[in-house]
Amino acid sequence: MSCTNLLRAKNLDIAEGGEMRGDFNHTGGAFISNGVQVDNHNHGKVERGGDWTEGTR
Repeated sequence: MSCTNLLRAKNLDIAEGGEMRGDFNHTGGAFISNGVQVDNHNHGKVERGGDWTEGTR
């Protein structure tokens, strides 16, 4: 199937993988990637405030 405009689905299950390109907006529920809830998770050994601990900026 090829959709060139708008695809609406109540559920979506992608079994093999692929790529997503472009801008995406997510609302109305948890966003989980590789077992980590992206919009609500903790990091250990991270300093609060204006200091930068390490890693990507």
